[in-house]
Amino acid sequence: MDISKITLFLHTLRFLKPIQVYYRFFYLIRKLFYRVPRKEEKSDINYISFHERYDFPIYSAKTYFEPDTFNFLNQKKTFSGAIDWNYLGYGKLWCYNLNYFEFLEQKDMSKEFGLNLILSYIKSEPDLKDGLEPYPISLRIINWFKFLTKHQVANKEIHQSLKWYSDILYVNIEYHILGNHILENGFALLFSAHFFRDPRYLKKAKNILQSELNEQILSDGAHFEQSPMYHQIILYRLLDAIYLIEECKWVGEMSTTLRGHAAKMLTWLMNIGFSNGQIPLVNDSASGIAPETSLLVEYARQLNIFPIANLTLGESGYRMIRLDHAEVLFDVGNITATYQAGHHHSDALQVLLNWNNQPILVDTGVSTYEKNERRQLERSTSSHNTVHFSNENFDNVWGGFRTAQRSKVQLVEDSNNIVSASVCHYITKETFVRKLTCVNDLIIIEDQVSYNGPVMAFFHFHPDCKLKLVNDHSFYVLPYDICFTFVGAQASFIEPYNLATGYNQLIPSQRIKIVFKNRLSTRIAI
Repeated sequence: MDISKITLFLHTLRFLKPIQVYYRFFYLIRKLFYRVPRKEEKSDINYISFHERYDFPIYSAKTYFEPDTFNFLNQKKTFSGAIDWNYLGYGKLWCYNLNYFEFLEQKDMSKEFGLNLILSYIKSEPDLKDGLEPYPISLRIINWFKFLTKHQVANKEIHQSLKWYSDILYVNIEYHILGNHILENGFALLFSAHFFRDPRYLKKAKNILQSELNEQILSDGAHFEQSPMYHQIILYRLLDAIYLIEECKWVGEMSTTLRGHAAKMLTWLMNIGFSNGQIPLVNDSASGIAPETSLLVEYARQLNIFPIANLTLGESGYRMIRLDHAEVLFDVGNITATYQAGHHHSDALQVLLNWNNQPILVDTGVSTYEKNERRQLERSTSSHNTVHFSNENFDNVWGGFRTAQRSKVQLVEDSNNIVSASVCHYITKETFVRKLTCVNDLIIIEDQVSYNGPVMAFFHFHPDCKLKLVNDHSFYVLPYDICFTFVGAQASFIEPYNLATGYNQLIPSQRIKIVFKNRLSTRIAI
């Protein structure tokens, strides 16, 4: 290993918590000689039917199709004969989705088909690989329990497998990863604690959820990994936990705490969301993966959980300016999940724009979690609506889910219609200052860079937008009659790029690249 690679690892490791390092090595060594035994013991399940009194559809994308065909991440696979639960032909994330069993929540999933899938999985347990990792175990525990209680299934073989999964999870909490992973571990143990009435599970679940939610939910209600998609997923899980403990009139002392976090998370989701109901696809976020905001709002309402008045965007680092016809999202934050930045993109001071509920300036999205060139491109600075100089990202993102050195963002001005911030590059130490001013139907973005070489600014447009050159540095965005004028540009280009509209789904679009030196003023006339 060369010195540059060693340096990269050291700059990545220095942000980790000691507990992450300890458990990384502890689990690595322990798995060489220890496997959680599968015990034959009485394990009756305490039933509860989820959401039976509600009149709205439960979230679940249609991912299972008869016969034995699965469609995850926009990639479909039909198994001939037995299902290969270790299938890696479409990558590790696809295999994880196969093992989550979220397809059990499909409205058209019958009791017979669901049971057949579960029993097929149990037969494959001696050969399971990725499916026995703590994260897929956590999701599978919850999804199996929901299905079994919905159909009042009493099956000793399934109960024994669930108890085994719960025991595996109990001794393999993802302390080496933390973040959303350990929250999923805690939620799963909460379900197991109820259904098996096991006080060990309950004690650990309460410790995890109380400590981690206090740490991971920021003061403005955001989940600290700053991904709206994962935020939706965690809020959905939190509402399920509240439903569970209150419907069962069980561990009631947790209810007040969980409700407080849920209200804050709901508020942030509504504050950062666009008026068309869509979330901004910043960091690792994609459409069609998490429950939509409208469903979460209705779920929360039926639990008597409502947004908190006067709780505004703050610590998460995002600002939303809403005009009569436009909405502008401005990223002026640092990495808040400092020790778990795997879902972070190098997008400091990025701007997104919707006009009359139509996306204009967009994040280029996420199409893959594979550790490849596309993943690196989608996390890079040049794939976002910000500036790029010295051929280096603002944050040293690498290895699919790693972040080494980071830039430092400082908020300069923060008012209703004017927001400005500066970022210091981690290598060059040069500064980039961006000021966003929104007045009526005029949006002005003023950029100032101390770097003396050429600087590039990128503006990525939604595929429905067609760019038309008006003069050297002015462009019309059709069919919306919006004009972008770049004052101080030395050169301007219309370039093609591929927008990720979902995992493994790219569509061609256009972006504007501006070359300038030191100063650029972008005027967006609506």
